[in-house]
Amino acid sequence: MNRYKFFKILVLCFLFCISCKAKLNIETLFPKNISKLSLIQLIEGKKAIEMVNKIHGKPIDAKNAWIAHYKEISNKSTNEATVWVSEAFSSFQAKKQTESMMEKIINSKEPFYNIQKLDGIYIFYGLGKKHAVFCKNRLVFWISANFEIFDDVLNYYKKLK
Repeated sequence: MNRYKFFKILVLCFLFCISCKAKLNIETLFPKNISKLSLIQLIEGKKAIEMVNKIHGKPIDAKNAWIAHYKEISNKSTNEATVWVSEAFSSFQAKKQTESMMEKIINSKEPFYNIQKLDGIYIFYGLGKKHAVFCKNRLVFWISANFEIFDDVLNYYKKLK
């Protein structure tokens, strides 16, 4: 095989790998069920980006965004979780956005408290919920859930590749 053919095949394989990695599997990112919770609403695209910008009080540089609302379907349960995800244009940008967001939360002192960073994940309390903020590759996550179900939701997202 000549060098040109080899190089051409190598480039095509590289582009194929990049395109596979670039595609997000929304059904894996937001499954129908996490533990006892069922997905009851998924907001995505422009509307989700607008909501993310509103909560930040300014536009953030996001390629895409999703807001998933989960709830336990039971007469007696009040378990629920909201998973906010924004997709940055690079993993470096996602990390920078995460650090910037947490710096503002830490400096505001309210309504969040007992902020800890464990294995790259910020965990804290406030507004009657337990929260986690972290980034994975180009994705920035904010998980907000009842205390009882929080660990199950966080563990699901920690296991994602």
